[in-house]
Amino acid sequence: MKRRELYQLIDSFAIDIQFEYHGVNGLIMPLHRDNNITLLYGEDEAVLKTPDEVMAYPMFGGKSLKDICELAVFY
Repeated sequence: MKRRELYQLIDSFAIDIQFEYHGVNGLIMPLHRDNNITLLYGEDEAVLKTPDEVMAYPMFGGKSLKDICELAVFY
């Protein structure tokens, strides 16, 4: 998935986004604009405020979603 497509999907706050990267399952749960966005990857969890923070958070071995989005498999 392209960076811009993923960003727009997160920013829509419409659905949870499931993905797999290096054999580990991940989930992005954008609940509502007034709430937090939860990013899960394996056993790791981060609660972030904006789609920009979600895209830039280094959760994947020092890499962020913007670095790995074209390598991950999204469902």
